[in-house]
Amino acid sequence: MSVPLPLCCRKGDVGISVDESGHLIAVLAWCGPAPDGVRLYRERATPQKSPTGNPDDAYADDAAYHAPTLSGQSASFRLDAPAGGWAVTPKPPSLEPAITYKAYGFTNDNTSSLRHVTFELDDAAKVAPGRVLIQEWDEKRQQDVDVVISLDAFKRMGQDPGHEL
Repeated sequence: MSVPLPLCCRKGDVGISVDESGHLIAVLAWCGPAPDGVRLYRERATPQKSPTGNPDDAYADDAAYHAPTLSGQSASFRLDAPAGGWAVTPKPPSLEPAITYKAYGFTNDNTSSLRHVTFELDDAAKVAPGRVLIQEWDEKRQQDVDVVISLDAFKRMGQDPGHEL
């Protein structure tokens, strides 16, 4: 669905999970400098035509979550009510059923990003606290497929600079 970045620019992963109260959260794990935030996009009802043919034109910018100063190599925040220094512009979106969303981590200087996760609101039912939904390439099907892994495995994967995507 997206134009792949060169592997050297991908510095980790974004996944989704739920907190102990069942609220949808974004989970990040990275190697190197911390991301400056996470962008959330929603799939457009009708993809926009672009002279470049960019498949990302099928998504509309929904919100930008700006990170506080992050330490360590992982973080998480609620998508509907970010706290702990996370700020969102223009405001936390109202996530709607049957809409496909995409979230990815970014740096303000565009030197790196975190691999995106694509999800729908109903995907929260696939995870539990301590479990993370991501997509991985299925060679047989030639497409990304949903995979649910432990939070510890997600952190190890995102913090490994040699991780094949």
